[in-house]
Amino acid sequence: MTIIDDEKIIDLGKLLSQPLISTLEADFYTAQRFVEFMTDYGLEPVENVPSQDNENAALDKLSGSLKLKMVTFLYRQIDPSDRQEKLFRVEVPLISLIPLPLLQIQEAEFQFNLRIFSEIDLQTSTSKRGGLTGDTDENVEKEEASQYEQFKGFQARLSPHAGTSEQGEIKTTLDANMAVKIQMKHADLPGGLAYWMSTFNNATSVRPISSESNLSARLDIVPSSLVANDPNTGEQTFLITAALFDDQGNPVADETVTLEIEGTVPDNPTVRLASPATLTTNNNGVVQFSVTVERARTSTPPVKQTQQRVILTLSATTPNVSSQATLTIPEFTA
Repeated sequence: MTIIDDEKIIDLGKLLSQPLISTLEADFYTAQRFVEFMTDYGLEPVENVPSQDNENAALDKLSGSLKLKMVTFLYRQIDPSDRQEKLFRVEVPLISLIPLPLLQIQEAEFQFNLRIFSEIDLQTSTSKRGGLTGDTDENVEKEEASQYEQFKGFQARLSPHAGTSEQGEIKTTLDANMAVKIQMKHADLPGGLAYWMSTFNNATSVRPISSESNLSARLDIVPSSLVANDPNTGEQTFLITAALFDDQGNPVADETVTLEIEGTVPDNPTVRLASPATLTTNNNGVVQFSVTVERARTSTPPVKQTQQRVILTLSATTPNVSSQATLTIPEFTA
């Protein structure tokens, strides 16, 4: 008996509906992955959020401890109000700079061969009265004929294809019995997401640093969020610029700034400083560090690494200020 002969016959409705169910599941997984994308690249946790001691503490902490990931950079220009050169800071939500992979299945076409069977409740003569002896009752057969053949519906199985093996033998197979054609399209933004995206204009800001209210000494880092590529692609180097200001908003020159890699540093790939750990600010109060993410080391068998986050802490002693940047390494297998 061949594999085809052993193939089970199933209900026709189930056989036709399963590709449709699989298509709906594919759309669901696509939407789920989009939510993960928005969370990874659009939001980041707010540190030092006090937890609430109640049954909804976990939910409250999650909903209340996320903020937009911002891309920040500094530049100098003449302030039109007083014609003085000032340092300006621009903050833009990171997610507004990235194309959104919001896709959905527009059309799905399935082509496959079916062998249809009509399902009939059929009893043979051996199951009738006197069937074993051959002494059947014609009257009984006529009266109960409707009970011996009752149409119950359709059943089906994938129809086999005939092919020729390398030895010239003719064999039947179910391989490649289904042709699938799927067309994708960019999905329309849901109402809630469209409203959220519209708020990015308000989240984007350009302002002179010296005009901020409640000024205090600070150390600005640009960028504050770094995202690495797949470590299997090779070594990557990131530049981190820090600007030191006193409590009047003036740049502090000739002061030392130190960068430390804190927390749990991943073993693979290696993250290291490519510049000295301590640098001196220039006349504009600026220093620039470089951090290198080395190429991932391979292992046998390959090991899957989850997403890793490295904390980069920059600090100065005069004035005594510090700031942090995050370096995110995506999950990979090497």
